[in-house]
Amino acid sequence: MKRASGAGAQGVLSSRWFHLAVLALGSAFVLVGAFHGYIWFDESYSVAIANHSFSEIWRIGSGDVHPVLFYWALHALNLVFGQNILAYRLFTVLGSVALASLGYTHVRRDFGWKPGVLFTAFVLFIPYTAIMATEIRMYSWATFSVMLCALTA
Repeated sequence: MKRASGAGAQGVLSSRWFHLAVLALGSAFVLVGAFHGYIWFDESYSVAIANHSFSEIWRIGSGDVHPVLFYWALHALNLVFGQNILAYRLFTVLGSVALASLGYTHVRRDFGWKPGVLFTAFVLFIPYTAIMATEIRMYSWATFSVMLCALTA
């Protein structure tokens, strides 16, 4: 009898619906931290760069170590929404959600359901990554890009 209940629990945990539920709950968990208007020094740099034109961002970025594409994306958001801290923050959260989605789309397919669910859960529920996901910096999108390259290589 115990074996049947254990198989049932494993069936639930290994289901795609459970994985999508982890992704949805984790996304909500990270998203809650994005709804504030405070910025710290590093974020203020990103916000300031977003006010420049695409060519100016390229010129400024030539002397910086951070990827220019992130600042271009912020500038595009700036053109659509104005200097909106929430829009910038939601864009960085989207990078973490995209990273966590790789657990469902790539890790699960290549390595199985357990590593896929764990990958998604770790990306969204570890406090450090949850904090970094809401900062207006390129960290979430850079991590997504590197992981996508690693998984498809």
